Amino acid sequence: MEEGNEYEEEWSKFFKPNADNEGAFANELLQNIDEAKSVVAEEMSEYCGSIPGDLEDFAGVDAIEELPEELKNHIRLLKDVMKNYRSGPLPKTVKMLPHLPGYESLLEMLSPLDWSVHAYPRMVKIFASKGNDPALHFYENYVLPKVRQDITENRRLCVHLFEALIASIFRLEEFIAGIFLPWIRSEMTKTEGVVLAHLVKKASIKARFAAVALALTCEEEFSIPRAMVMEALLNKKYFMPEAAITQVISYFTG
Repeated sequence: MEEGNEYEEEWSKFFKPNADNEGAFANELLQNIDEAKSVVAEEMSEYCGSIPGDLEDFAGVDAIEELPEELKNHIRLLKDVMKNYRSGPLPKTVKMLPHLPGYESLLEMLSPLDWSVHAYPRMVKIFASKGNDPALHFYENYVLPKVRQDITENRRLCVHLFEALIASIFRLEEFIAGIFLPWIRSEMTKTEGVVLAHLVKKASIKARFAAVALALTCEEEFSIPRAMVMEALLNKKYFMPEAAITQVISYFTG
């Protein structure tokens, strides 16, 4: 999976507001500040190498206060780097996250919902390469909430988080269980329905997983956002099991 702007042009129709010339000076100033933070973050990442001390110190630890002072400082530094990350190499500790004992607690200490959106495509790929429980945990507890948070705050989804969603599909089982199912079972807004439907349309999903996703959607109450997602699944024109087609018919006629 390569990072890029493959979807940015088409996605901008839904997710980029018209440019506003007012406050141009303020916007330029804020942009310069963000660029400065990015440079600092890139420089700092070179000094955030492997975790100092014993990796077993993370096992069974639920709060940063329980860690040795050396690890506390390391975690605080990592949080700042990830909050201001724009590009460049990630700290080695972050790359090791899915393989560390007590990764759930360590993730919570690092506050992923505060990370920059630029960090998410890279982090999703790291967790997707590991797969299984680490990927499922990261998808459900951080990727999906971050996506919904961005939509709520901006009434659109930034391209970096859409790229993260695309990358998450590398592990289809974890994507269905950690992102698709919790999302489809929630009170989806119309904008969220557009996002998920567009994701389904653009993504390469195997037919058997599409059938599972369709059947799971049919188990929920009817709503416009869910109907949009179902339409996107059906428009892929896969050969579907008879049971899945029967569920779709019952969903719209029952």
